Amino acid sequence: MSSAPRPSLIRFTFAILASVGSLSCAGATDPAVPRVVIITDTHVIGPQYTTPVENSPADNASILLAPDRLRALRDQVNAMDPAPEAVFVLGDVVHAAHHSADLAWYDANRNAFTVAREIFAEFEMPVHVLMGNHDYEHECDGSGYPRALSEELFRRFFGVEPWYAVEYGHVKFYLLNGQQGRTWDEASPDCNTYYASFGAEQLGWLDAQMADGAPSVVMSHYMGLLWNAGENAQDPAHADLSTVLDAHANTAMVLAGHTHRWLDFSNISNYEHYVVGPSRYDDDNFWVLDLNGPKATVFIRDREKAIWGSSCAARYAYDGDHDPIAVDGAPENGTCVTGVE
Repeated sequence: MSSAPRPSLIRFTFAILASVGSLSCAGATDPAVPRVVIITDTHVIGPQYTTPVENSPADNASILLAPDRLRALRDQVNAMDPAPEAVFVLGDVVHAAHHSADLAWYDANRNAFTVAREIFAEFEMPVHVLMGNHDYEHECDGSGYPRALSEELFRRFFGVEPWYAVEYGHVKFYLLNGQQGRTWDEASPDCNTYYASFGAEQLGWLDAQMADGAPSVVMSHYMGLLWNAGENAQDPAHADLSTVLDAHANTAMVLAGHTHRWLDFSNISNYEHYVVGPSRYDDDNFWVLDLNGPKATVFIRDREKAIWGSSCAARYAYDGDHDPIAVDGAPENGTCVTGVE
């Protein structure tokens, strides 16, 4: 049986941690230090999706706005000074995007993958995406669509593998896939897609990659409370993702999405660990990371814009004359919800 926490524990922890902040110290802006932007849960829909049938009123209110909010976020990022080196998307890139098991259908018909690719192409820097649960549409009873189909669609439309690493500013970014292990295997008695599992191959790959000691930002669509504990118990060194990360002092930060709220789990982790608010709900939901790999630092330049426990963030200005600062009197245009809906 899974030893991951049950939803009731997650709701309790959500309430406790929503207002907790980490102890990062501010530093002066250095235009020579590379920057990247972190976003998540873009949930881009295609023309086939016309009537919201989501899990909550806020989900229904936000889903049809998701592509336009991503475009508005894109415009903010493109206007930044200094310009970021790259953008990272922490999963749930598309939404209700599967309509055929035939790959040719996606080439012949405009769809959510098409729309997302078009928007990402309009960013003035590379966009790196990882896969979330909505990017698969796969169920434990074998219904839905094969995982291999979704992974091939990500190769075709976004040019990425199911998991991979890139480097900026001498910092390694690991874009992990929580849909590779037993909780996403319909043949496993532990199949339960509420939880993430990473599989023996991916865990071994990550351990070997991180052995070089480079400062590392690890990205998973699911937050740590939803990682399946002991998923690979037959290999104690790679028993689960927490085991691998705890073995490496160069784990600088872990970033996740999925929960549609800004959350800070750093005080119960051995590293900074945050859930980023969803761009689907608010075009201000993103963070800027300053990277100084030679000094082994990864600093969230606009950390205070997060509204902890909420689905929204404050609007900040990024004009290069100062550190990012809140825009006084900026109207709130997001779908804002606090706590568990």
